Amino acid sequence: MAKNRILFDPKDLIFISENTIRKLSNKTIILLIFTSIILGIIFSYSFIKIYGSPRSRSYDKHIHDYYWEIALANRKLEELKKENKEFVEINNNIYRNIFGMSPLQLKSAIIDTNIADSIDFNIFTYPSLVKQTYEESKNIMILTKLYINSFDTILGHSKQKDLLMRAMPIIMPIDKRRSSIRSGFGWRIDPFTRAYRFHQGIDLVGRIGTPIYATADGLVINPYSNSSMSGYGKVVVIDHGFGYRTLYAHLSKIAVKPGERVERGQIIGYLGSTGRSKGPHLHYEIHYRGKPVNPINYLYFDLSVDEYQEIIKEAEKHKEALS
Repeated sequence: MAKNRILFDPKDLIFISENTIRKLSNKTIILLIFTSIILGIIFSYSFIKIYGSPRSRSYDKHIHDYYWEIALANRKLEELKKENKEFVEINNNIYRNIFGMSPLQLKSAIIDTNIADSIDFNIFTYPSLVKQTYEESKNIMILTKLYINSFDTILGHSKQKDLLMRAMPIIMPIDKRRSSIRSGFGWRIDPFTRAYRFHQGIDLVGRIGTPIYATADGLVINPYSNSSMSGYGKVVVIDHGFGYRTLYAHLSKIAVKPGERVERGQIIGYLGSTGRSKGPHLHYEIHYRGKPVNPINYLYFDLSVDEYQEIIKEAEKHKEALS
């Protein structure tokens, strides 16, 4: 068994056991080890904090690039805002104005910037930049949806306007070079009774067999469902929609049948003198919302100014109808 020697400590001037020295030495070694570890951690943390680790430096580079992209996005958003202003002016002053639509309202579409309050932007290095980009991009997204909806609405109005224009009887029902007006709209002398009666259309004279054209797109309907068709001879009636109907009477031959869809300018029959007629002519009527209107008012699309003035003059010159 090892002897436990007594040794003199000249520093403290006391005698101590050799085992005690070993125990103290062991504790000192352990303490030194832990102290070294702690100092190493502190040194490493300080180094990384000041200089950054390779991985953190890589992250910092990506973050720097990310914020650079945000800055560029902000600049692009500013450009889009300017373009949005120009778009609204065009949208309101041209497209929506043409179709009689109310102006596009933007105030209700812009989001409240307080919507971003639920997000903690302080976690970012540049919180104000990220917050501004977020708010602006949200506004751009909402405005984009608004513009798409606006264009859809304009497109819908455009299609309706196009359908309306296709439904309006705005051309001559007969080639103006092969006919002339013989009697106008309004009170005229009945050629058979010699009494005044209201003439619901105009009479266009021409040669038998001259083609007669549909003056607008529409659906051919059965004219004989109405008892007032008596005396019109061979007749075609077209329902154009939007409240418009046209009537073509005294035809020599009909080229369409009820239920058939026709287009403006399509031949629907041929001029004749059937029914209660004084001679070859086309009796042409336009009805809007169930009431007869003057067809001459719709012919200016198909005539020059001089031609239009001339046809008005001729219509008033002849006081007697042909049917």
